Amino acid sequence: MIVLFYSPIIEKGKITRQKLKRYPEILKKEGLFQIEVNGRLYFDEPNFSVNEFLMYADKWIFNEDKSQDMNYFCVDTDENPLISFSMKNDRWYIDSPWKLFECNDSFSRDELEKAVVELEKSVGY
Repeated sequence: MIVLFYSPIIEKGKITRQKLKRYPEILKKEGLFQIEVNGRLYFDEPNFSVNEFLMYADKWIFNEDKSQDMNYFCVDTDENPLISFSMKNDRWYIDSPWKLFECNDSFSRDELEKAVVELEKSVGY
């Protein structure tokens, strides 16, 4: 099971829904972002631009090629992709240079998409 958690700490000005998917507005909402894999904290970043991540995740979800990897390239770091979902043998794996442990757990695409959609609901995206 994978859970994506976000708790806002900074919102730099009012952002309209239309501007949420453009730079620099996309970077104005920051907060604690965590990824939990089967009850273990995998990723933990206190100053994370959640809308930027969701922009990449949405493109992945709506891509017609359902075997395409999701690679989130963060403008705030050179360690990219910061978060990736990649498919191997019909299963999906998560990776990050900032991971807290090596994750060998695999997921269905539906599990990952559901985690992203739940994150979007909690953020109001």
